[in-house]
Amino acid sequence: MGYVTRLPVALALATALALSLVASAGSPAQASARLSSGYGQVGMDPLEGPVGITVQVGITLAFSTPTAYILRASPSGNTILCDNAKPIPGAAPVIINDQGGHGEFTWPAALGPGLYSVCATPQTGTGQTAYSQQTFTVLDPNAPPTIAPIPGAEVFLPISGVVTGTPFDINVMNWPGGQRPESARLVAMQSPPPAGFNLTGETLSFDLSPTQPPGGYNIHTTVPNDVPPGPYVIAVEGGGVSVHTNVFTVAEPSVPAPIGSQPHVQSVPLSTTMLPTGLLEVMVAGLLLFVVGSLVHSAIRQRVVRGPLAPEAGSERD
Repeated sequence: MGYVTRLPVALALATALALSLVASAGSPAQASARLSSGYGQVGMDPLEGPVGITVQVGITLAFSTPTAYILRASPSGNTILCDNAKPIPGAAPVIINDQGGHGEFTWPAALGPGLYSVCATPQTGTGQTAYSQQTFTVLDPNAPPTIAPIPGAEVFLPISGVVTGTPFDINVMNWPGGQRPESARLVAMQSPPPAGFNLTGETLSFDLSPTQPPGGYNIHTTVPNDVPPGPYVIAVEGGGVSVHTNVFTVAEPSVPAPIGSQPHVQSVPLSTTMLPTGLLEVMVAGLLLFVVGSLVHSAIRQRVVRGPLAPEAGSERD
């Protein structure tokens, strides 16, 4: 089994450290003094792997002068606190400055499969301890692989109702054992079942086609015309397996009304409120043009009938 190393946690740790320094509102030395009253954090990436995997670490502490911290690991649930546990064999000290600290180490064989808490303490003297918020899981290479459970067979109708005589499809998923569905029975959910309907269900004829493996099929079938309306399920069976679909409703096909019984449709006169806006504007403009044209035409006719205008007084003397 291969393991892919994730992206370094340095960026996330640097961001958290920057926020802490902004909150301190002072010099690196003042930030160190304020952080000394709490605890730092140890980030790890990845959080699981076998012995020999490279683990990257980041510590969210800040000091005005470089300070060496050593990494320790304690089995999860151990009565010995992490800061009193033995240093991780082969892990180099992590140097912390005003920007925090980060490094990496190879998980040693001395710390076998299990869960571990990781912390960091000053290499010399006393001081603030940084703790990991999550445990590191050392995987056992000899452990049997985890087998995912096989999902059960599923049979369902993508619709909630069907009409007698109308074809429809049934979706089948995860049909087990490499077998194929062999039969489909229409089972009434009414109690008691409709008169004349078989208590164990009516066998349906169908076409079977494979879909997405494994165990995926499509059943194309039809409810007979003589099946009474009501709620039903379909039992799909084969290879010793019987699975019911979801409940659906069977309905009779709708019958169109006779021609003589068609409802009377009353004609409604056209009104301006029923016309589209564009057509109404065109009609109004046309009406205005018609009125203006009529007035001009009438004026011209009156002038032709009366003849030329009488001369003016001054012109008459001339």
